[in-house]
Amino acid sequence: MAALVPRRVNKDQWSSVISHWCTTDSQGVLQEKMIENPNSAISMDDDIGWSNNDVYMEVFGPDRHGRVRGVGSGPTPSQKTTQSYITNEWAKEVLGDGEKLTEDRLEEVLREFRKDFKEGSLESNGWPTFTAAYKMSKAALNAYTRIAAKKYESFCVNCVCPGFVKTDFNRNKGTLTVEEGAESPLKLALLPKGGPSGLFFMRDEVSGF
Repeated sequence: MAALVPRRVNKDQWSSVISHWCTTDSQGVLQEKMIENPNSAISMDDDIGWSNNDVYMEVFGPDRHGRVRGVGSGPTPSQKTTQSYITNEWAKEVLGDGEKLTEDRLEEVLREFRKDFKEGSLESNGWPTFTAAYKMSKAALNAYTRIAAKKYESFCVNCVCPGFVKTDFNRNKGTLTVEEGAESPLKLALLPKGGPSGLFFMRDEVSGF
């Protein structure tokens, strides 16, 4: 894996990322912390879970900096933003208001979506019907990107759409190779301290949520 260095990514940086995140030590630190601290367990309420305690901040410390990037999904050519995925006007308004966006408000949207999904009333209530769960998961990821960016000010928290990559998910109909698709997520993972945060990227370009 370390040999498959994406284009325009420094080889030494790529090797460092792979060697760190593929070691059992890096994964074991978080697991041990969760076992030591019972308050860090995930509380489940109607199948939506949030951490009761900030395990990541305990592990990394308030003065450490880091990078968090989520792999999102961008709009189709006929859509102006990823927010166009969401057709429910109330949900679109809640998720689109970055200043007032909180975990509670995001959870409220997800609860409402799941309720309508279970009742078979997605279309009548203005939710997307084609790949609905996929679209809502990406919208939730985008929303939480902004929430986390405000919560962890010492971290660079961004979301990126790698482009239309050839994968099994799209039956290899994409226009980009896996290596090309890895370029933009890797760039965000290697951002310097103090880099941009709370943004959505369409590959290399900043885009609207």
